[in-house]
Order: sequence, then structure tokens, then C-alpha cells
Amino acid sequence: MNLRYTLLLASVLLTANCMPMKDLQDMDSADDVLQMVKSLSIDKEESEYDIRPEELDESGALMESDIKLTPEQQLILDARIQQAQTGKTGRKGTANIAARWTGDVPYTLNSALSSQAREGILAAIQHWEDNTCIRFQQLSGSIPSDLRYIEFVSEGGCWSYIGKLSNSGPQQISIGQGCERMGTVAHEIGHAMGFFHEQSRPERDDYVEILFGNIQSGKEGNFQKYGHDEVVSHGVPYDLTSIMHYGGSYFSANGELTIRTRDPEKQGLIGKRERLSFYDIKLANEMYNCGANCNVQLACESGGYVGPQCTCACPVGLTGDTCGSVDTSSGCGGVLQGDRGTFTSPNFPSNYDDNTQCDWLIKGERGSTVQLEFEEFGLEAHDSCAFDSVEVRLEGPQVGGRRFCGSGPGAVGLESATETLFVRFRSDQSQTGKGFKAKYTILGGSGAGPATTAKPAGPVTTEESKVPTTTTRQPERPTTTRQPERPTTTRQPERPTTTRQPERPSTTQAAVSIGCTVGTGESYRGRLAKTASGRTCQRWDAQTPHQHSRTPANYPNFGLEENFCRNPDGEPSPWCYTTDQSVRWELCEIPTCTTTPPAPPAVTTRTTTLAPAVPTTKPEGNCAEECAAGTGASYRGTVFVTATGRTCQRWDAQAPHQHDRTPTNYQDSGLEENYCRNPDGEASPWCYTTDRFVRWEHCSIPACNTPTEGANRDTCYEGNGAAYNGVVAVTDRGLTCQHWNAQSPHSHSFHGQEENYCRNPDGGTQPWCYTTDSSVRWQYCSVPKCEG
Repeated sequence: MNLRYTLLLASVLLTANCMPMKDLQDMDSADDVLQMVKSLSIDKEESEYDIRPEELDESGALMESDIKLTPEQQLILDARIQQAQTGKTGRKGTANIAARWTGDVPYTLNSALSSQAREGILAAIQHWEDNTCIRFQQLSGSIPSDLRYIEFVSEGGCWSYIGKLSNSGPQQISIGQGCERMGTVAHEIGHAMGFFHEQSRPERDDYVEILFGNIQSGKEGNFQKYGHDEVVSHGVPYDLTSIMHYGGSYFSANGELTIRTRDPEKQGLIGKRERLSFYDIKLANEMYNCGANCNVQLACESGGYVGPQCTCACPVGLTGDTCGSVDTSSGCGGVLQGDRGTFTSPNFPSNYDDNTQCDWLIKGERGSTVQLEFEEFGLEAHDSCAFDSVEVRLEGPQVGGRRFCGSGPGAVGLESATETLFVRFRSDQSQTGKGFKAKYTILGGSGAGPATTAKPAGPVTTEESKVPTTTTRQPERPTTTRQPERPTTTRQPERPTTTRQPERPSTTQAAVSIGCTVGTGESYRGRLAKTASGRTCQRWDAQTPHQHSRTPANYPNFGLEENFCRNPDGEPSPWCYTTDQSVRWELCEIPTCTTTPPAPPAVTTRTTTLAPAVPTTKPEGNCAEECAAGTGASYRGTVFVTATGRTCQRWDAQAPHQHDRTPTNYQDSGLEENYCRNPDGEASPWCYTTDRFVRWEHCSIPACNTPTEGANRDTCYEGNGAAYNGVVAVTDRGLTCQHWNAQSPHSHSFHGQEENYCRNPDGGTQPWCYTTDSSVRWQYCSVPKCEG
């Protein structure tokens, strides 16, 4: 038993002295005791890297709680923020707000530092040196007067300047009481090396949402977003796991989140100041040109890069000369290839062993994606999957992914963002289960084969497909009453339009290309969302930072989904508006197809002379429009978000998810726009989502028992108001309520409530609503309580 568990067991024994005898008698097995030890262990582990109060400056003297700026830096930054907010160009700033160090980084340790601080500083320096080409040199004796160097001090709190300052003398980093942990010190050193906070990056809104209504008054400036002039990413993507990222509740006024990840499953990734992430290390090596002296030409895979040792630095879990293989020394894991296949945990269906780790890298063709489904799953359960788990990295092996344990992910569809998907199975030293059986399918692709042909170790089977997967793929969603998927040549338009015509007439699309372009790329339907210069694309349905008319409504046949590169108007190649306010649009860099892509389902241009293909018979009343009767097969309402708040994919679109539930194949199911529907006998209306990592979800549609306008309405509420059905839509402070099925200005999961009327869907003390004021998330409503 290691020291950690010995100490924890001692804690259990001490705790036992304060427990009732009955509780102790109930713990009659070693497993019971070990479970208690584990619960104490994870509580410690989860809190170990949470930010302590000492690490957040509340005085307002520091920028973003731990950054000091020189007066010159402050002036430059203020001017650029003003330019970004007003759109005025002004004088172009030429000063480098975060200068790099050259050569070794000299430093001293102030005599006032505690022994714990010294240990943390030396450990953090070693951590930076182990992973980058940056070298630190401790000074002693007389220091030249013209030398710029870092002085570690204890001045209260944790803070640092940004980059190397221009003048000579000491440049301080404060490691005060409560800041001694290695990860915290490494974070402050990151600032001195030129790192801003991750959530300050210009593209941060694509990954997180800042909830300004929950931020302490006067602290909103700590969540400022900067431009490309200040934050240079060197092509390294946004990183939720970065040591430089704020936690979810920083500067919270009410205990609620101030930063919410766009993907709810990744909320726990932010704010963990434990160690440099893979992308932190990659960015540092790019910033300091660590591979400049290497005379090798390496094509590192899976996000790897040429490191200071002139070899490929690989994401955790990968190995090999080009990061194209995994460690199979434990007798399991490996690289999986082929159009489809299955793999299992060791010993399946018998129990897996303790202390096991297996890694699988599933590789498809360029431009493809990987779909993963667990057919059987049984691991030790825990709320945060801290003991035994299966981690699925959907955005590449270099980006931490979702962890599953217990009974697994359920019916959630898992699909990678690229042609690779990484799976890691890990067990601890106690309590095992039967493990898992998973199957994968490669979707799409350009026809170019995978880069390597490594043979997997452990139990795995593959089946080579004889025909393209895009034409033979079976639906992922099991159905019991599925209608025949019959093609038709006389399909009526989904909805007649009588107003705005597209700016540019659309042409019939002969073929869709996924990972490459044909001709000028009008048929490109891949997921690249960055320009050739590395700028993030603006969403096509957004009007900020750039207003435009190339919207999905005006160009319905050009696949303007999400913020993916497209060519709706005859440019030389796909392009996009950028999230950089100073650069309106740029072309994207997409390879040319070497084979002809498959043809998509036919798309009929909308006209004004045909009737919509909606059934003429409906249930009595207005159930088909406003609510769902039974399983919702007759629902024809306009809800287009799922129960978790994800936006629905259009039924006539094949990206991000390819499928056969199209308006052509299901003519009588009302598959209009991206509205929630139930064409195939599910339990309730559903839709494919625009989240490329979640294939489909049910929608939250109220059952047809909501009172109509002619029914009796409550004028007051009883108890906590859970049964209140009135029509008050104003808060007790006079703010208008947000519609429950809307996700703006506040996103939430309480869909299916009526209109924007005050309700109590969560069992609170009285009816309430989200407000239409972006700075006030919710308030109680102006509804009187019934007398008596």
C-alpha cells in the first residue's frame, strides 16, 4: 500500500472514532473501507488543483487577477481594446506587448521566500525545462546592472508581468502564501514567458461562454478578449486544458458559473493548474522556435510536432517516430484500421485486471470521421470516473476527452472531429468489472489511405467494406417502426417561401466533397473552420464581428453550417468570414480531391407555387403545432433545440452528421428546416445536432395537456407555484421574461415550458423566469401568492 493510501486509511480510522457504532458495523468488508478511502482520496484529488482564494486578487490592482502591466503595456492594451470595441483603426500599434526572452532566462530567489515556495519554484522551473528548450540560470554574486532577470519574491498573492520587460533590472514574479504549488508557479512563469490567459484568446467564444450576469460587479474587465496582435497562437488551437485557463467560477458573485464550456461534458477540464498541457508545451516550443536547429524532415501525426530533441513530441498515449502508434507493451491496445471493426477491454466478458492501461488509436482516411458505439459496458462507477474509466478523445489524441464509467455513455452518439479517434482504458488497484465491447465505423474520406499500418495488440476484429461507407451506412439510432426509405422524384418543397430570394441563384449540386475540394469547392462539405492564415471562421448564421448576407437562409443549398469553410458565391476556393474584427474574410486552405466524391440526396430549390408536404390531418385542437401528442409523430411545431440546448441540424443537410432521415425518404413526416420531429417511432421528437460530437438527442416538447388561451388561467400561485399556469411574463423587477424555448440571451435546459410565462420547473420557492436582459440571468416573477 503506498504512502498516499496509508495516510488516507489513517484518516479513515480517525474519522471512525467519531462515527456511530451502527455505521461502523455496516462497514463489514475490506471493500467498504476501501470505498471510503477512495471517497476521501477523490475529494482531496478534486480539490487539490482548484484555485485557492489567495490565488485570485480581489483588489483590482492586477489585470485578470494575476498579471502586472507596465504603464507602456497598459496604454498599448487599452488602445487596442478601444479599437476592437469601436471599430476605429487609429494608429497601428507596433510595440511588442509580450517580448520573448533570448538565451537562458536568469533568475534569483528572494530571501523572504518560504521553503515551500522555493520547492514549488524549482519544481516548476524543472517542469518547463523538461518540456521545452527554454533554460533558466540562477544568478549568484554580483549582477550586471544592465541585465534583465526574473526575481521570485513573496509580495502577497500570485502574479507576474507579461513577457520580458524592455528595461534592465529585476522583473518580479510573486509567489506568496497559498501560491506554492508547482502548477501555480508554472502558470506565473508562463505569463513571464509571454503567455496570456487562454480565455483571452480572440476565438474563445467558440469554446466557452462568459456569463457576465454572474460576475462580481466591477470585475468584468478580467474577462476581456484580445485580438491577434496581442495573443499569437502560432496555429495551436484553443485549449480548455491549458494551465493558463480560468476556472468555471472565477470572480463569481453568486456561486454560479462565470465561464461555461460550449460542450457541457468539458466543464471539468478548465481551471486545473496542475501541469503544462500538451498544447501549452507545443505553443512554448513554437514561440521560442525550439526546433529551429533540427536538420530533419519529420511529418509528425496526431498533433505531434518537432520538439527540442529534433524528434516528434507526441501527445500522451502515442509513440513512434511520427506519433503514429501506441504503446502495446501491456498486451492490449493498438492502431485500428479498416472501414469498421470491434475491440474490447482485456479479458472481456470476464473481468478486467487491476492496474491496467490500454490505448487504441483508430485511423481513417484523410477527410473521414470515426463513429464509436459501445455495445456492452460495465466499469466501476464514480461520479467523476476517477477510478476506472474509458476516455474518448474526439478532437484528436492531443485533446483530453470525455470519461465514461459505470454503465457507460448510454445512447449518446460519439463521432470524431477528424480522421482519428483515441480511446484510453484505465483501471486502478481495486474493484473491477466486465469491461466493454465497442464497435467503430469510418465515415466518408477522400480515398487517400491512412498513414501507417501498425497491427493492433489485444482483442480486435475488423471488416473491410467492399462499397463506400457513405452509401451503405446503417442508421445509428435503433428504431422499431421505421418507415420504408423510398426515393421520390416528385417531392414537394419543405416550406414555400414568398419573400427573400438568395443573393446568388443556387445550382443543382452534383456531388458533395468532405475532406477536399472539386473545382472551386462549391460542393465542399468538410469541417475545416480556419482560414489559410489560421484565423477562426465566424459562424454563417452570426452577424458579429462582421455583418453579411451570406446566411443559411439566403443560401440554403450551399451547406452553410456552423462556421465551416464554404464557397456560396463563386470564389476561387472555399472561404469564410473571420472572428478577427480587423480581417473581414479569407480563403481557406483545403486540398484538391483526387477522386470524385459520391452524389448526395437530391435537393429541390424552394419555390412559391407548391404546397408544403405536411399531412393535412391533425389531432383536434392545435396539438400538432404547439405540443406533442403520444410519441409526437404529428408534431409540426418550430422547436429546433434539443433538451440539452444543442441546435438541431437541418434534415436536408448531411453535415456534420450523415443520415438517411431526409425529407425525400420521409415525405409525410414534416421534416422542415431543422425543427424537432419524430419520423421513425422514437419515444418523442428528436433531431440530429449541429454538435459534431453528439449525433442526435431528444427534444423537450410539452405534451398536449397545456391549457389553451380559452382555459382558466391562474392569477396567483399556491405552495411553491409548481402548478401555476398563468400568463404573467414579467419579473418582480419589471424585466421581460425570455421564451423558454429560446437560448438567447441565456442558454439553459428548461425547454418545453409555455411561451415566456413565469413557471417553476425546478422546484424553487416560487415562479420565476430567465430574463431578456443579458446582464441578469433570472429573477422571481411578479405573481402574487394565493391567500388562504
